Amino acid sequence: MKLAVRLILILALVLSTSACGLRLAYNHLDWLAMRWVNKQVTLNAAQEMAFRDALEMKLDWHCANELPDYVPFLESARSTLSAETLTTDDLEQMGEQVAVFGQRLIDRTMPSVVTLFASLDDDQVQELLDGVDERNEDFKEERVDPSPEQRQREQIESMKGSLGRFIGRTTSEQEARLQEWSESLLFVAPRMHSHQQQWRDKFADLLARRDDEETFGPALIELFQPAGDWSDDFREVMEFNRQRTLEAMVDIHASLTRRQQRRMLGRLESLQDDFERLSCSNESI
Repeated sequence: MKLAVRLILILALVLSTSACGLRLAYNHLDWLAMRWVNKQVTLNAAQEMAFRDALEMKLDWHCANELPDYVPFLESARSTLSAETLTTDDLEQMGEQVAVFGQRLIDRTMPSVVTLFASLDDDQVQELLDGVDERNEDFKEERVDPSPEQRQREQIESMKGSLGRFIGRTTSEQEARLQEWSESLLFVAPRMHSHQQQWRDKFADLLARRDDEETFGPALIELFQPAGDWSDDFREVMEFNRQRTLEAMVDIHASLTRRQQRRMLGRLESLQDDFERLSCSNESI
């Protein structure tokens, strides 16, 4: 949960849309969420109705209780990122707050996920696991199999795209720093793929015991905790890459042009305004 660079990725994703697009997407989250769920498993009418009702309650809670907290967070982020000097500790602190937001969402959502998974029949379970297998195979083809040169090119292009939505076009100096960053990373994709396969097997084992009401829910919630089942060795490798990425983000920040700085702060201000407009009343749901 201490992946502070998650802040950059989340902001880049959200800021890739226009302000109007963000508000439109949030106001249709119920439809988007149901569409995503139905891509993972085909629900029957009763399951879909029950999940829609639970989803509506979660979205009401999020709008009233979570969105208002995003506003001061973004204000603080703007203040931090407007300073001439940014440190990895600054990113760590912002990342910790993002992790808190994420954990609160997981804690609120998982009971409904447990109920849904417990209601699946054998065919639905197999459909769900087939989807996991397909995504794991896609990950292997895209992240494990390519040559080192191709992997580095794709890493750099992916980060340039994310940064581009955040600060605009990158400079030659920034692109050189991204090249250095990519070369410094440990090749973790095979371990990630192995971990994903192990997670899949644990997930399948739990689903096979989904009728056990006493143990199924707690075990599933534990399995879905981010980084909860990482080995010490895997955690060390991920931490190494995380630190290299944070250092690169600090250097990129130091190299921002005035135009890039204005764009970044303007995007944050726009996002802050969007969340303020989207927030519901502060009454408890």
